[in-house]
Amino acid sequence: MTSVVTESLAEESRGDGPRPRMLVVDDEANLADLVRTWFEMSGWQVWTAGDGVAGLALAATCQPDLVVLDLMLPGVDGVTMLDELLRRDPGVLVVLHTARDTAEDRDRARAAGARAYVCKPCSLSALEDQVDQLMAAGAGALPS
Repeated sequence: MTSVVTESLAEESRGDGPRPRMLVVDDEANLADLVRTWFEMSGWQVWTAGDGVAGLALAATCQPDLVVLDLMLPGVDGVTMLDELLRRDPGVLVVLHTARDTAEDRDRARAAGARAYVCKPCSLSALEDQVDQLMAAGAGALPS
């Protein structure tokens, strides 16, 4: 199993306060890099991991405000990772970003505590809209 972990280059703040922290966990490295770059341009500090094991380890050190999480991951699947993330920090916001789009998948995500569910493929601006809504509210329920 290959684990990919990257950290944003700019680590602290821009001068207007601390930057929000995001963890992107997706085994599609190119997609994770696109999401990282997109959100770094919006002022986020972003880390990426390529599997659930690396994602959980990185979450413990970077303490993200928000996690963009794929469901289908090697090592530890997304729902198991979601359960563990919320056990460690009940306040962390989690956006599931996945190709799985059945009612059962959405129900399972809702039951596990996901705050938003975005189906791949989607535009980065659609993902950003969900992230912005969650950050503005500080919490929220999974949209129907």
